[in-house]
Amino acid sequence: MKKYPNEFNLMGRPTPLKRCSCLLGIWLFAISGLHAAEKMPFLYKVGALPVQTEKIDRKEAGVSPLLALYTEIFSAVLRDSHRFVLIEEGVVAAHWENPEEREKWVATEEISGFVCLTLTADTNAVHVLLRLLSPDGLDVWLQEMTTWEKTEFFHADASIIEKRLRTSLYALLNRLPLDVTISAIQGNLLTITGGNAQGLVVGDQVDLLRSHIRTRSPATQEWESFTVEKVGRARILEVEETTAVAQLLTVSETGALSIGDGIVRPNMPSRHFFQLAENRVQAPAPQVPATPENIPTEKAAPTAPASAKPAASLSQKMEKGVEQVGEAILQTPVHINQLVKRMVEELTADAGLRLLDFSGPFDSSTKFLWYLPLNTAGVSANRHLYEHFYYAVGIGGGLGSTKEGGSYTGYYGDTRLYWEQALQTPFHGVERWQVGGIGTVEGLSVRGDTFGGFDEVQGGVFGGLLGHFTYERNTGAREEGTSSPNRETLQIPWFAEFRLTPLTLGRIGYEGTQHTLGSSLGWKVVSGAFWPKIYEINWGASVEYGRQSLADTHSKVTTVGTTAVKVLANWKY
Repeated sequence: MKKYPNEFNLMGRPTPLKRCSCLLGIWLFAISGLHAAEKMPFLYKVGALPVQTEKIDRKEAGVSPLLALYTEIFSAVLRDSHRFVLIEEGVVAAHWENPEEREKWVATEEISGFVCLTLTADTNAVHVLLRLLSPDGLDVWLQEMTTWEKTEFFHADASIIEKRLRTSLYALLNRLPLDVTISAIQGNLLTITGGNAQGLVVGDQVDLLRSHIRTRSPATQEWESFTVEKVGRARILEVEETTAVAQLLTVSETGALSIGDGIVRPNMPSRHFFQLAENRVQAPAPQVPATPENIPTEKAAPTAPASAKPAASLSQKMEKGVEQVGEAILQTPVHINQLVKRMVEELTADAGLRLLDFSGPFDSSTKFLWYLPLNTAGVSANRHLYEHFYYAVGIGGGLGSTKEGGSYTGYYGDTRLYWEQALQTPFHGVERWQVGGIGTVEGLSVRGDTFGGFDEVQGGVFGGLLGHFTYERNTGAREEGTSSPNRETLQIPWFAEFRLTPLTLGRIGYEGTQHTLGSSLGWKVVSGAFWPKIYEINWGASVEYGRQSLADTHSKVTTVGTTAVKVLANWKY
């Protein structure tokens, strides 16, 4: 009767399954705040809503011509900003009243958002509120407010109205972190939503940036601050009035660019406006987010010089302390998100089938179970460190059965530090290369088999290639008057790498005992691809094949073979 080791971890240490569960728990806690790191929406087509009024009688004498003047100036200033492809008020108004029709129109026309001008009055003043709204009109993204004396408002000259409205609207638009954006990517060519009007010139080299929403107002949920990071560099090849074509020169983030990344232009019309001396002093001071609670309802009376404030009572101090604690609790998710964002830029989850086979002093292998086709899962993250340097970490685990009738649980993890750079090559689709060092930890506990499992720490090097395959597909029937169908260019990101791990420390179990590893040499080939990105999650697949020779102190060599097929899901933050 064979004597099987109960399991490999005989020293009272946590089993690989428990270690894997602990590591996964730490990872899940660390990434729990990432959902708040929203990528900046792609603002391309923006509609101008008809001018709104509150507590202003449109039938009052002089109001109707004044609203017409505001409407005209509002549209003109929006056009002059050259920030968006502007959908005029008349077109928006035709679809706005019916929610169902509006929703279909927004989806069909790919509307990015709306700009709204609202005039609201109280006893002595009129407030001009400018807001950037989400495509459904429910969320306020940005807002600016200015206040007029009522008499001044109804008798102001058109030039004064135009100046104040332009100042307020440009202040609103200048809070956006990117001025022009990438609207299409075809290989190394980029289409940009800016041209002569935005100050782009053929031959310019520009930094390509990615922006995320960092914090929101607790009261209104509007955008308060952003993070901006460099993701590449490009050269302007062709320029028209409001569009341009650029050639991608370098990419500083793994995974290439995405639609919505963009450029900052200091000479944008809205920014240039405040560079003029006559406009600097008239730029509006930062406003408290406008809410029904802080819009004044009547003009404040003159006040006497403030006297010294009495010392706060103990109860007031305690109340203030409770408020500060409450605010700190509310801000905790934001702080967690900021902390994690400093460590992670890209997250990839994988799940699939992993088969192992062993030969040497014993013969064993895992088997495919029809009811458990996905027997391994993991998660990895990477981040750009400096210039061309990156780091990546990953953990995972799995379970299953062996052909000898045993069962196993396993864990693995790796850490990488590597150099990545653009690659000039005549081979189509090959764009970047990377090389660096890799350290891994892996373990397997087996029950009911002659093989008892192993625990090992490895060190080695790896190198890889990355790029995109490009192809075109038909997107619909032929348009009237054309001889060819509509075509769409799609890109398939791919990667391939080779790992060599000559350094190993650890132990292996067979014949009921543990044996210290003396030497090792292993290699692995990994390749995969992702389907063209349609949603926030980028889906793909990968295959792995590797071999490893483990020699213990008794000069017995165990050969470990690895074959894996995995489904991938990738997020970029």
